[in-house]
Amino acid sequence: MLLLGVKESHEPNAPAWLYSRWQMTRPTGWEGILAAAEALWEGLGSPEIFLDDEPAAVGEGNTIPQLPEAGKLMIRGLSSSPRLPIRIAFYNQTDLVDADLPLSEGVSADYESFNRFLCLFMDSVELSMNR
Repeated sequence: MLLLGVKESHEPNAPAWLYSRWQMTRPTGWEGILAAAEALWEGLGSPEIFLDDEPAAVGEGNTIPQLPEAGKLMIRGLSSSPRLPIRIAFYNQTDLVDADLPLSEGVSADYESFNRFLCLFMDSVELSMNR
C-alpha cells in the first residue's frame, strides 16, 4: 500500500492520535474487505468490528464472511506488531484504507518514519485480501 498522508490530532482531554490514509494497489470489493477483516480479527487483541459506524455482532472469526455488505467496515483492537491499539477502516469498492493509532514513543506524523513504521503491516493487510 502507498501511504497518502499522515496527520497528528490533539483533541482536548484526549490522547493524541495519528490518522493515516493509504491507497491499495487496486480497488477491492466486499469479499476482499471481509478476508482482510478475518485475518486482522485473528491477529488483534480484543477486536471489534463496525459496519457503517455501527457495532457488528461477531463472536468468532468464522462469522465474518457472513457480515452484510456495507459502505465501510472498521476493525479495531490491540495489534501485536506494532504493539499499539489500531483502527483500520476499509471503504467498499474503493482503493482507500484509513489506519489510526495513538501517538507513542518512536511514532510520529513524519511521512518517512511513519511509512517505515507501518508499511509492512499495511502491505500484509492488503495481501490478506487475496487469500
